[in-house]
Amino acid sequence: MDIKTPEELKAFVDSTTVAIEQLKTQEAEKQKAIDALAGENKELKAETTRLKNDLSGIIQINKINWEKNDSAEGADYRLGKYFAAFKLKDFRTMYNLGGRKVLTSAQKITDVWTKVADRVITKGDLGTPLTGDATGTDAQYLVPQTIYDTSILRTLMVNSEIIPKLDKRNMSGRLHRIPKEVTPVTFTFVTNEVTDSTEANPTWTYVDLECETYAFWVGVTDELMEDTFADIGAQIRIQAVEALQNTIEGQILDGSGSPATGVLRHASVNYVNMSSTSISDVSWGDLSNTIAALTTQKKKTGACWMMHPTVWDVLINDQDAMGRYFWDPAQAGPRTARGYPVLLSDNMPSTSASAASKAFLAFGNPYYMLWGIRMGMEMKYFDQTFYAVQDDENFWRVRTRQAFNIGIAANFAVLRTAAS
Repeated sequence: MDIKTPEELKAFVDSTTVAIEQLKTQEAEKQKAIDALAGENKELKAETTRLKNDLSGIIQINKINWEKNDSAEGADYRLGKYFAAFKLKDFRTMYNLGGRKVLTSAQKITDVWTKVADRVITKGDLGTPLTGDATGTDAQYLVPQTIYDTSILRTLMVNSEIIPKLDKRNMSGRLHRIPKEVTPVTFTFVTNEVTDSTEANPTWTYVDLECETYAFWVGVTDELMEDTFADIGAQIRIQAVEALQNTIEGQILDGSGSPATGVLRHASVNYVNMSSTSISDVSWGDLSNTIAALTTQKKKTGACWMMHPTVWDVLINDQDAMGRYFWDPAQAGPRTARGYPVLLSDNMPSTSASAASKAFLAFGNPYYMLWGIRMGMEMKYFDQTFYAVQDDENFWRVRTRQAFNIGIAANFAVLRTAAS
């Protein structure tokens, strides 16, 4: 660079100074990065040392020949390997682990697992062996007689057809008062422009939803929990869910007033009487009479039938005087009767419940049935109690808080048997 003036010299010095400072900054940053890498390298070395130590322990474990080890762990290993070979039908491994197939004299050598032995052991070579299946003799009492499966045979609950149709309400408190219309407004004809209109006085009342507690508990011993293969808690939970379904349907449909009064027993519904005291005598004519008990179209809007499956079985087999079925057995689609849907529930009275004045079938819109939920199903396990110390007994407690009521009972018609 050719410097001719003092100004050019000053500019050169300034630029050189700046360049030197930049180099110093870059060197400092490089050194900082080197230090950071050195720290990471130190940590990596420490982690590598730890992994090597852990790996040496694993290698040491794997060096043990469990097939020949006389410890309890070795016995467990061989037993597990035998069961695995049995499942896969690996007869050679089973033979190596001590398994043998017993043959009768009529069987051929080729029936042996794959000829894993030079000499086949036959039943004749064994004399009279001890067995576990000879009643009252030999070693029967040395063999556990029952091995429980992990599943439990039971009749499964079907999904409710009633519950999804109810007016479900979440309750923020113990008592909910729901307004209910008594008298609506009506229009009056005004004869001319100077005639006074007529005052309308709509009135309302209310329906109470008061939640009640439903609960049960199950006591189990520590020994049962230790010895059983079944998941007791899961089984109780499944049964509790199904029991809750029965409680909801049972209270809203046929509750006796303790605590809820179901639609079949409500004093304000429209009752229709059959001519027979037997539920099995129900006919399609009785259905027509039940529909007629709701005298306005708005009461019939959204209405459906609610009955026990055995009652529906009677109706679908009912025939007219010409032997024709009222309900077409080949009919596709949902169940209907007289044009209205049919909902079935095991919590409605069946044909076997026949008695005088027995209400057993309801017709109306299920939305007018009120179902309140203060608290859903709660399941708790208690193992820190006095009984756990004294009796090895623990408890599952299942609890819920629900409310049931019929919102507008006059919108339902109920069929019942004759009084006598």
